[in-house]
Amino acid sequence: MCQNTSGGRPALRERGLHILQASFPLAWLLVIVLLPISSMPLIARLAGSDMVAAPSALPLIWLVVFWLIPYLFKRGTLAFPTAPFWGFVLVAILSSLAAYFLATPNLKNQSIFSREAKQLFTLAVGVCFYLVASTWPASINRLRTTLRWINYSGLVMLAWSLTQVYFTFVVKEYPAWMVHIQENLISVSGLFLGRTTGFAFEPSWLAHQLNMLYLPIWIAASLVRYSAHRFKFLGISLENILLAGGLAAMFFSYSRIGWLGLGLVAAFLLLKANIFLINLLRDLIQRNVSVRPGFRLVFTGIVTGLIALVFLAGYLGGIYGVARLGSQKDPRIAALFETPAEFSYYYINQLRFAERAVYWAAGWNIFNDHPILGVGIGNAGFYFRQSLPPFSWQLKEITDIMNHSEIIPNTKSLWTRILAETGLVGFSFFLAWCFLLFQTGRGLWKQKDPLLRVVGMAGMVGVVALIAEGFSVDSFALPYLWIMQGLVTAAGQQIWVTQSPTSTAPTHLDEIPAFKISKPA
Repeated sequence: MCQNTSGGRPALRERGLHILQASFPLAWLLVIVLLPISSMPLIARLAGSDMVAAPSALPLIWLVVFWLIPYLFKRGTLAFPTAPFWGFVLVAILSSLAAYFLATPNLKNQSIFSREAKQLFTLAVGVCFYLVASTWPASINRLRTTLRWINYSGLVMLAWSLTQVYFTFVVKEYPAWMVHIQENLISVSGLFLGRTTGFAFEPSWLAHQLNMLYLPIWIAASLVRYSAHRFKFLGISLENILLAGGLAAMFFSYSRIGWLGLGLVAAFLLLKANIFLINLLRDLIQRNVSVRPGFRLVFTGIVTGLIALVFLAGYLGGIYGVARLGSQKDPRIAALFETPAEFSYYYINQLRFAERAVYWAAGWNIFNDHPILGVGIGNAGFYFRQSLPPFSWQLKEITDIMNHSEIIPNTKSLWTRILAETGLVGFSFFLAWCFLLFQTGRGLWKQKDPLLRVVGMAGMVGVVALIAEGFSVDSFALPYLWIMQGLVTAAGQQIWVTQSPTSTAPTHLDEIPAFKISKPA
């Protein structure tokens, strides 16, 4: 007799869906936990990359294939800030196609197709990080869990970073076991004596991680006095401890761009505090000083201006004092106080970032020659030889890369790269995306829910830090920008869904018909 197995197939399918759905939180957890590692040797060998090889991309692939694609095909919604982002992606593709109609110079016998394919792939990685981060955590519980695991991964990263600080500044030498772990398991670049790298490729990448993801969350949580954990000791939360450790790791990274990004964040927070204090002092003076009604507007303006000037003078003095203190420890900062005969590349070379400056200048010159759509994603390096300023040929790094290396140069800056490779059109879409994210952060900051306020402030801080960090890295594959702003986009859906109760589009996986799972009998 033949046994009828048709009745068991629905149960088997349902069990398979249960297992598949249970894998999504685990995959997302792995994405978050692995974020501090940016260049794992094993992943680098598999991907054929010499720098960006983030292991968090592996669980991301699982989420993209089995969560994101079905989510989008089953009418899953994407939040409003993704609109200009899609515009930027579209322009990047169009500019890459248009590059075949340009007289692209030949450089090191590399083809446009292979270069564009590789760089468009890195952009696709960034797109996937952003889309998953902006859809999967789009509920309060998932958002809270995500912040909790960001803290755990940050705690491990800081423990390793501060261990490096101990050995490099106290012992003056790394032990063999630490070198082995870093070089063979964590990073293709190894350890840096005198600077901490955490799990990152280099010290500036550690600063990038901190500025773009970890410090914004820890700063915001400390300001709101919110914690994703129950742990508290004498009123001190885990986020407070992580913030102190993160600031220490940032300092010992000795990344000048990282310090500048953190300085911009501090200036932004002080500006918000100053606006509040100025309004408070102005109202206090107005209530206690009698002024004719006709002169009230002039009086208010004078009082506001004087208070603002006092604050500005205090901050400028503080910045000067900090720079003087830093000049005693770092010769690169000390060179700032050497008065040049004229501001030139020679003076910049004394500050020890001439190489960076000429990369930026080359990117800017390429943009000037191709201002509308740029030269296509990944193609800026082909134009470097005729775009570099004359001084650059006096720098050993430039001559080595251009004449003795197989490496295609890049602009070393996200801003000049976007301008050079996607033109003014792509740059405008990218800035519009950043503006919408900042505005979303402002909207979240005004909410009553402390979790939403934390994400909102963290998003604003992340956008401010990006102003400086955009001059440090130019890879689309680094996930920290995409994860932070994806969380802001996801949290923003809490506002948009509340404000649009008539919307029937699903916003979570279990609301999609194909993934609805009935409870077992």
